[in-house]
Amino acid sequence: MPRKISPLFEDLVEQYIENHAKRNKRSWRFDQSTFENYWLPAFEGRMVHTITRRDIVETLDTFRKHPKSGKEELGPVLNRYFAVCRKMFNWAISQALIEDNPCKMVTLPVKERSRKRVLDMPEYDKILDALERDDIGISKQMKNAIKLLILIPARRSEICGMRWDEISLRRSLWTIPEERTKNGEPRIIPLSKQAVEILKSIPQHNSYVFPHRTKRHDRPMTADSINHACNKIRKVVSLRDWRPHDFRRSAGTHIRRLGCDRHTLKLILGHTMSSVTDIYDRYDGMDDRTLYLQKWADEVLPTI
Repeated sequence: MPRKISPLFEDLVEQYIENHAKRNKRSWRFDQSTFENYWLPAFEGRMVHTITRRDIVETLDTFRKHPKSGKEELGPVLNRYFAVCRKMFNWAISQALIEDNPCKMVTLPVKERSRKRVLDMPEYDKILDALERDDIGISKQMKNAIKLLILIPARRSEICGMRWDEISLRRSLWTIPEERTKNGEPRIIPLSKQAVEILKSIPQHNSYVFPHRTKRHDRPMTADSINHACNKIRKVVSLRDWRPHDFRRSAGTHIRRLGCDRHTLKLILGHTMSSVTDIYDRYDGMDDRTLYLQKWADEVLPTI
């Protein structure tokens, strides 16, 4: 039987982005940029069946420097680049477009370790003091976003994509629809008095609470913009090994310190309930969640 002719790499990428990533992944733009900046320059013009495991390993090694800036790529982002390509090949197999995945049995470029960094209260004070400075080069909109990220242990993408139709200021609730949560389930977050005051101070001129600062007002601000703002804070505040995602871990740790039980903390963080007991216990713990999120707000940001 003659071998099935495989597609060109660039054609497979286009099919994957259009027929799978855009339809199923909120992060499809990351997939697209990963192919454009990394994988396509390496494999454009190649028939997919000619790409070998050795090719994948050697190409991954070239990713340690950004193809445009030349800056060294550090940490788990290299694993993300690899995962995008591996996912595409697996999808292509499921669609009977190819027969084998050259990423199979290739180890991750970087060994990842779970971060344990937790900000202490004096460090929070330093960050919040920096946000009050007029010379730090951070917009009022971004300052409000970072304050909400401190008060609410939500993911950066959830804060950035916050919409006014998700917010009830009267009931002090934020409802994140299932298409915007990591576990695919809608999530209701009680808002502290401080969070409500911040939201009330923001003009409702757009469907997004934090719209993109370009002419594309139909898009929200990006998580990268929060990263850039935090880089500016680092220039004026000395903090050890601090990253924006540490806000979420730190808030969860401090809320636990304030007396919150683990089940309620899972609900606050929006983690999937995986145990048999969790599956049968459907109590939403709204009163407890409201209590501890307010306790946390009163401790970290007692006044706005």
